[in-house]
Amino acid sequence: ARSGQDTDSGCHSLHRRISVNSMPGVASSKKEFAASEMSIVLQECDDLIKSWVGGTLLIGIWAANPYAAPHIRLGNIVCCLIGVAGVFPALWVKRTADSQLLIQRSMYLEIIMYTIRLATHLLWILIDRDYLFWKIITVMALPLSSARQSQRFGAFKCYLLIHMLLCVYRFFDIYSEEGAWIVSALIACALFKDAAAQKDRERTMRILLREAYVANDHMHQRIQRIAQSNLLSALTYFCDAEVILNAKAQLSDASDRLDALVMRHISAGQDFLHCVDYSDRERVALEIESFLNVGDIANTEEDASAGEPQGVYMKSLEAHFIDKSSFPFPVQLFLASVPTSSGTGIVVGISEKRHVPNVAKKRPKQRREMLTRLNFETGFLEPCTPQWPKDFKPTPVSLLAASSPNLKEPHLRCRPDSPRPSPPSMLKAVI
Repeated sequence: ARSGQDTDSGCHSLHRRISVNSMPGVASSKKEFAASEMSIVLQECDDLIKSWVGGTLLIGIWAANPYAAPHIRLGNIVCCLIGVAGVFPALWVKRTADSQLLIQRSMYLEIIMYTIRLATHLLWILIDRDYLFWKIITVMALPLSSARQSQRFGAFKCYLLIHMLLCVYRFFDIYSEEGAWIVSALIACALFKDAAAQKDRERTMRILLREAYVANDHMHQRIQRIAQSNLLSALTYFCDAEVILNAKAQLSDASDRLDALVMRHISAGQDFLHCVDYSDRERVALEIESFLNVGDIANTEEDASAGEPQGVYMKSLEAHFIDKSSFPFPVQLFLASVPTSSGTGIVVGISEKRHVPNVAKKRPKQRREMLTRLNFETGFLEPCTPQWPKDFKPTPVSLLAASSPNLKEPHLRCRPDSPRPSPPSMLKAVI
């Protein structure tokens, strides 16, 4: 039963903080990992373009040497053209906007760059295999740049194998002076292989870290859903209705229990304050706003310090609701902040305060037993109380003493003397 009595329900608020072991929120996901990989690929493309353009300019300057042999100058010009042609695939990959397509194209770019380097090496084997400048570039510089820009370790090993076969073909006489280039190429390839392997391990660790972050993100979302479900279940047990509000104090979903409580339909997206009585509406709005501000400030401080929220904030509030007849009735509101996809939300439990009339308990009358006595004259039981009738007048002591002359002290009772026992001689004579 609802009571229409207006009671002073001053703002009784209670802030509580319940620590939880929360996981990192949306710290990482597949999109963020793809964005990070995209930035890494773009950076490598920029480095490739810079190094390729710098090498092409250096070869172009060397090709302008008037003292170089004609075939050397021709080879330099061809290498400049190859270098200019190698810039266009890198620019094509860099212009890709989609992250997945960018990663796929970067692998194609790796194969193209390996092919250009091997073609350059084969070109100088055919032109002049003893030219020192291009010996250093083809044997040392090109494998080093390949190791620095490698994407797949297996493809890089295939490139090193072909590169070593070309070196053996170029310096076939092992025991001559040219054989030292083969040994140096083997040592350099071993170092370049370790560098490429380290880069491949870094990529593998990034993938494993991404998978761990994604699993961590899913677990955090699952914990949030479980916590929200448990909170709603608890409010369902001891409250008459429960709703979820957004940051604008609007209902996220419709609640049948709230409709039954206020005896009218409250749809999703409607302002929660429409259920509150006009006298308490402003106060409840201020309390909800302050509750959200306190939770946001605390979460911001915790995010800055620890990188993740550490608590759930709760609050209780007394107010009046109105039903479809605009009849006010007192309720107790329980507020709790929960994270949602659109930001911080509020779970509100509504418990109607039943009016219990303040009536003192009547004590049962104890029945007193009446003492009675038997009247021998009449044969009836007469009450013993009162012991004396109202018109009873006691006899004075002087009259009692006058009527009993032998009793000097009527208020004292004297016990008579006991008879003296007979002597033993008389008892024997009697026997």
